[in-house]
Amino acid sequence: MLKNILLGLVEPTRREQGNIAYVLHQSTEDPDEFVFDEIWTDMKSLHDHLQQQYIRSLPEKIERLVLKPVEVKTYLEVID
Repeated sequence: MLKNILLGLVEPTRREQGNIAYVLHQSTEDPDEFVFDEIWTDMKSLHDHLQQQYIRSLPEKIERLVLKPVEVKTYLEVID
């Protein structure tokens, strides 16, 4: 069920302005562990994404399906 909910985020997110990549990964060691690998053109695009209704409603949809709160980490590309 959680996997289906998360998969439902992929296509609308990929259509968002500023999205370069949005890939759902499932752990090979723990099939209940998922992570999104996301690339955005800039932080504003990510902020706009987090304001989308389908993202804002996500915590309520998954609260009974997850053991830990959703964790969001941001990184910058390292360019030599």
